[in-house]
Amino acid sequence: MTLALRLVAGAVVAALGAAAAAQCQAQRLLATDGAPGLNFGRNIVSRGDWCFASCDSPDEQGEVHVFGRSAGGGWEPSGILRARDGQRGDAFGSALALRAGSLFVGAQYANGNHGAVYVFDFDGTRWIEVQKFTGQGAQLGAGFGGSLAVDGGTLVVGAPFDYTRNTQDGAVYIFERNQSGQWVQKARLTANDGRVFARLGHSVDIEGDTVVAGAPGDWTNSQPGAVYVFKRDGGGVWSQVQKIRQQGGSNEDELGISVGLEGNMLVAGAYRYPDEIDVGAIFVFERAATGQAFFQTAMLTLPDGAPDDALGRHLDFRFGRIVAGSRGRYLYRGGAYVWEKRGLGWRLIGELLAEGGAPIDRMGWGISIADDGTAIVGSHQEDNENGEQAGAVYVFDLDCPAEIRELTVLEGQLLSGGIPELRHSDDSYLVTRAKVTGQVSQPHLMRLRLGATTRRLNPDTIEIRVEGRITDVSAQTTLFLRDWVTDDLVAVSQYPMTMEENARTFTVPNASRFIRSGDGRIELEVRQIVFFPFTLGGFRTYFDQIEIHAR
Repeated sequence: MTLALRLVAGAVVAALGAAAAAQCQAQRLLATDGAPGLNFGRNIVSRGDWCFASCDSPDEQGEVHVFGRSAGGGWEPSGILRARDGQRGDAFGSALALRAGSLFVGAQYANGNHGAVYVFDFDGTRWIEVQKFTGQGAQLGAGFGGSLAVDGGTLVVGAPFDYTRNTQDGAVYIFERNQSGQWVQKARLTANDGRVFARLGHSVDIEGDTVVAGAPGDWTNSQPGAVYVFKRDGGGVWSQVQKIRQQGGSNEDELGISVGLEGNMLVAGAYRYPDEIDVGAIFVFERAATGQAFFQTAMLTLPDGAPDDALGRHLDFRFGRIVAGSRGRYLYRGGAYVWEKRGLGWRLIGELLAEGGAPIDRMGWGISIADDGTAIVGSHQEDNENGEQAGAVYVFDLDCPAEIRELTVLEGQLLSGGIPELRHSDDSYLVTRAKVTGQVSQPHLMRLRLGATTRRLNPDTIEIRVEGRITDVSAQTTLFLRDWVTDDLVAVSQYPMTMEENARTFTVPNASRFIRSGDGRIELEVRQIVFFPFTLGGFRTYFDQIEIHAR
């Protein structure tokens, strides 16, 4: 992969080729009561039409900001949640989990430093606190509520500093919802070989009858870090079924600092890889079927990873994609990276950076993949209009089209409209008129060239969508892409555009030839010819949308 150089806040840093700018940043969210030092965006969760982001609070108890879907599809503020019995130093918001109609908020230092979890239910108008519970058997300083995950009627709560066999060997608590709607403890899970400072439960996830829990401090065989797998049997009894180690790791990786489970695939972050210099890595494990053992299938790293990047300290895994934070990237400006499962392997497809980001923002702490596939990433130490380290949250479209930046009519005339009219299929048009020859026997020609930039990394194909109509009977329409290897324009598709508006989509293979290395530039030329013109004054073309995707 070609590396480019760019200037960030006065420092030259190495950049991942086509990702020279933020990948389709769609929205920036701020705390509604923003103030210096709030660290907004420390933890994030989104499901359905809701997004929640936690931060510190002026009274140092912690708070959670609520965002709901706006009419335009974005996020808009919808309130702030605080614990009714909150105390200074509770760390309310230390973890978040969300299921239909219920939000779970960890407060790992509440309840006399044992930790607690608060439950908020949506009553149709607002989110209200309905329950607070602690872990039966949780020790002083257990950190109960330091991690959370929920699936259906089962909630998993991590207590990484809990004590069973050894100091801070950690524990995981299982809660289920009873018929009256209350969450009650059903099990306390520990490692069969719990070791000193293993911190089981630092990260947790659940799907169905499988729970995975990270123990990043486990030091067995000089390879710190492990992931434990627990299974619920038909009688509702939980038991440990596997302890997972990484292959290709090093002595101080802290595997399990973050985990994600989807179907028969498990991902785990190891942000201290290799040998505690914090470049970071993500390990992927798969199983053939539910109930069978996981085995390692991949190890993911950045091609230009550097010490202190800390890749994988936080991640989310949904829809076959991994979004992993790298809070130390680019002088601690931070960012997040997107991998997608392709066949038997994984492909790095995106770099997420905040527009205007600066060193010490530490973006990539809170991460959530929303139901619409967008990535929501916190930049909790960002200095902004709310003050120093007020923090912000960014929303990224992972499947955004290439950004059209240049438009030139090479043959003919531009009558009205421009790039904005091409972005949406909404009956707002870019209108051109073909070059007029003045002779019925000679064809009329229109040539339109677009310059676009994609931020997608390593795509296989380019997808072009053209929607429009002409004022003549039919125009032979040919699409050309510039081949950056030969510097030639290459015809990639041809079709007739008619008086009836329609949309055509074309897929072009070998995308790497048509995307310029370093800046992601794509050049598209649209040529239209009417050989026997019906409109002697030059046919007009009404382009409703032209969209270019690298996939």
